[in-house]
Amino acid sequence: MPDKVPSEIEPGLSAELTGYWLSDQICLGIVSGFDSERGLGVVETRKGESLPFHCVNIADGSREIALGEKVAFRVTGSKKGSWEAINIAKLGES
Repeated sequence: MPDKVPSEIEPGLSAELTGYWLSDQICLGIVSGFDSERGLGVVETRKGESLPFHCVNIADGSREIALGEKVAFRVTGSKKGSWEAINIAKLGES
């Protein structure tokens, strides 16, 4: 598992925090960056932590997302040993 554990978790939406974020815990944030050519983006939590994501992890399958879009997402360890956002769902409140 990655060393740095994000500090924010949404009360009432997720399982009890056990020291690590697991993929069953739902978080809220805003898309702060997205490169449509590369399919890479960044979600920023409300505490200012940045988590990368790939367009295949956008829940509606669109592979596109707007900057500033409010999203719900899950966090998991990546193949590179860091944290990343997955199952990114648009909340429709940009």
